[in-house]
Amino acid sequence: MIATKSHAYFTPEEYLEIERISPIKHEYLQGQIVAMAGASKAHVIITGNLSALMINHLRGTGCISYATAMKIRLPALNLFYYPDLAVTCDQRDRLSNEDLYCAS
Repeated sequence: MIATKSHAYFTPEEYLEIERISPIKHEYLQGQIVAMAGASKAHVIITGNLSALMINHLRGTGCISYATAMKIRLPALNLFYYPDLAVTCDQRDRLSNEDLYCAS
């Protein structure tokens, strides 16, 4: 006999609605919703240092660096996640208050 785990499937729209009202952040992995764990002090320090380096490196390029709280959508992979750092050079991301949307 093989034991299998059954997970509820959520659509991206359902995930976004849940995320909108949730007090904690979740990532969306091809239909599954996964609560995010907290970060260690060292992790936060490293992320902050890398973010500062990215901001300085991107100055004058028209690109923007985001750290920790920006949700990214990768529709080709059916994912939403919160990376530690993200960089976008898409002008639409400067004009929008929405999450970043990566077409590829």
